[in-house]
Formats: sequence, C-alpha cells, structure tokens
Amino acid sequence: MEIKEYYCLLRKFLDSNISIDEFVYLYSSTLRNETRQMDREVFAVLEDLFEDVDAYVPELLPEKETSLAITKDTLIVEINIAFEKLKDLLENSNIQCE
Repeated sequence: MEIKEYYCLLRKFLDSNISIDEFVYLYSSTLRNETRQMDREVFAVLEDLFEDVDAYVPELLPEKETSLAITKDTLIVEINIAFEKLKDLLENSNIQCE
C-alpha cells in the first residue's frame, strides 16, 4: 500500500466513515502484510501507529491505561498525530481519497 492509501485510511476513520474496530482491523492487517520497501520516515510513522493500534483495548478504563494498553480516546489522539505527520510527509499535496 502506498503512503497515500494509508493517509486515506486514517482520514476515513477520522471522518467517521469507518468504525474504530474496522480501522484497527484494516490498519493492522494491511501493515502486517506490507511487502514493499518504504521511506524510513513513513515507516516510522506507520510503525508507531501500529504499536498504538496493537495496544488498543476496547473497553479499557482510562485509569487502567498503560503504555501497553490504551483507550479509544488515546488511540484517536495517536491516529490524529500520525495523520498530520503523513500529511506533512506528503507535503500537503491535494490528495483525493475515495
């Protein structure tokens, strides 16, 4: 998958076009099966988010959160951060997501 496609996947979630469960499934399965070489900076952003997706626990209470178990709210913050980083790496090009 190209950086644009990851960007569009994050955007789909942030625009409420897919649920968090759909996002978690699509993102983790896509990145796990990625076979193409990618830019080191892009991979760093995607890998950081992958670790957050992996740590996401759907029914976790905020007071039980750790670095290995995060809430939905924390995951949403991390998705937003990754989205902005990818947008910067794409140099704010006018990307059209379907």
